[in-house]
Amino acid sequence: MGGKKILFISHDASRTGAPFILLHLIKWLKTNTNYKISLLLLDGGDLKENFEKLVTTTYVWNPYQPDLRLHKRVLSKLTRKRQFVSFPKELKGKKFDLIYANTVASTYALPQVQKHLASPVLLHVHENEYTIKNFYPNSLKREFTRLVSRFIAVSESTQDVLQNNYNVPESKIDLIYEFVPFMNQKPDKTRAEVKNYLGIGNEIVIGGAGLTSWRKGVDLFVQVASEVVKNTPNTFKFVWVGSLLPEFEIKLAYELNRLGIPENAVVFTGKVPDPQNYLQIFDLFFLSSREDPFPLVCLEAAALSKPIMCFEHSGGMPEVINSKNGFILPYGDVDSAVRVIKSLTHNPALLSILGQRAYDDFSKFDVHNQAQKIYDIIETNF
Repeated sequence: MGGKKILFISHDASRTGAPFILLHLIKWLKTNTNYKISLLLLDGGDLKENFEKLVTTTYVWNPYQPDLRLHKRVLSKLTRKRQFVSFPKELKGKKFDLIYANTVASTYALPQVQKHLASPVLLHVHENEYTIKNFYPNSLKREFTRLVSRFIAVSESTQDVLQNNYNVPESKIDLIYEFVPFMNQKPDKTRAEVKNYLGIGNEIVIGGAGLTSWRKGVDLFVQVASEVVKNTPNTFKFVWVGSLLPEFEIKLAYELNRLGIPENAVVFTGKVPDPQNYLQIFDLFFLSSREDPFPLVCLEAAALSKPIMCFEHSGGMPEVINSKNGFILPYGDVDSAVRVIKSLTHNPALLSILGQRAYDDFSKFDVHNQAQKIYDIIETNF
């Protein structure tokens, strides 16, 4: 395959969805093409070394990193302006066939990148309406989008946001659903070991995952758990895998106490390096998110034959979930979630049937399939 020179831009190297997607893509391109790949990181993170092992050169540049020189800090305070850090000298004038910007969080760097490199830009958008408006409100203003030749949207919901909210023409958008190494989701501990560690016996396990934030709907997850546990004690266990925000831990203890729910009825694992070990013990994955463009954890759960339950109008997952591989609920409807979960006691075999279908339906979101599509876009347009 072709030998183009590509500079990938990542807003950071954290252990989160978008950087993982980029890591999977670069790994596939390195194995299957002759591309010469460089990386520009706008911030660091746990995956930095993983990236460095794959790319020819890694540049780190935070355009608005505080300048540590005293006179610059004084000037910044006096003028109330952020100090701009110059574009890396070693990158100036380099020739690339494509600038591949990963996430809208990287668009603020595009004017300087274009000024010094003058290469076409492909923007991979992993965010939907709430996230863009709340965290990156200026990321898709005309100043930045005019520099982008093509966009990749990770779900139909993401594509709709680009078209309806930011006037991006449909002809400039390619829809490529997110992906994981689907066949490589292999736990290295047994179900029994993980259950024993978490103090779980024969209960039906309802799982959730992600940062304990409003967008991820962790509060809805707790509300559903409280209603289920109160009415069917010792039948279900709720487990949430992911980082706990400090303020959430305080809120959780307060909430469980007021609801009269035993703390061990809802287990929060905190951040773990091996989420597949925990996903394997779930009987049902409950995506309680209010907004999630196309969460990787659902792909990882499906790779372990877990059915998925989600809310409608919550992002990309309702586009691929149906009655044969999971459940779609009215948006934010706690009562509907409670009813579905409680009904599982009457038909335990259903979960196995739905889980197998989820595996079959989601296997197309493997990195080999999706990365090939991105390669084709690059070869066709750049």
